[in-house]
Amino acid sequence: FVLAKIAKRLKTYKFIKKAFRVDENLILLEFDNDRFYFDLTKGSGDIYINIDYPLSRKFQAPFDIVLEKKFTKSKLIDVFTKERILTIVAKNQNRFKEEIVKIRFEFTGRYTNAIILDENDIVIESLRHISENISSRIVKPGEKLKELESVEIKEKVFEIDDLEEYTKELFNKKYGSRLKQKKDSLIKKIDKKIKEIKYKIKKLDNEE
Repeated sequence: FVLAKIAKRLKTYKFIKKAFRVDENLILLEFDNDRFYFDLTKGSGDIYINIDYPLSRKFQAPFDIVLEKKFTKSKLIDVFTKERILTIVAKNQNRFKEEIVKIRFEFTGRYTNAIILDENDIVIESLRHISENISSRIVKPGEKLKELESVEIKEKVFEIDDLEEYTKELFNKKYGSRLKQKKDSLIKKIDKKIKEIKYKIKKLDNEE
């Protein structure tokens, strides 16, 4: 039901200004003047609105190239959900040719994925390719995407006064400790380096 609320908000926008990956499992789509971060961590997917998250590095995998090319400066056509799947439909203009494309965010636990499709649901690219060796549902370029079987989802419905604040709190709970661990680890490395340099300075010959 949270996904449905996010879809309802997304429908109020007109354009996708930017689309790129900011971290290993985090995709940013900027709608008009709001930033939506799609967290595709396996078994722990979520969506965050207008958080502060720095670009970790420039991603240049085939998925990233297609994502940026197909969705940056595109017109938003539709947004819809089914169970734990959110689909965004957009129209881009490439070399004077209009093209309908979709990006489908599947928050399905072990197989959480982002899949870019054409208007006929043929896979253009995906964050994670799934071959026939792994699953009977193949996800790779050129293949028609097979619909997931419907699953009954029993979930607790609760009030959300501010959707943006709700997602920010979700992000802080999830990433707060992780970011602190990274920070502490970097500080330890820097401290160690400082000690090594100070020791080397002490060992230098006296100028006089």
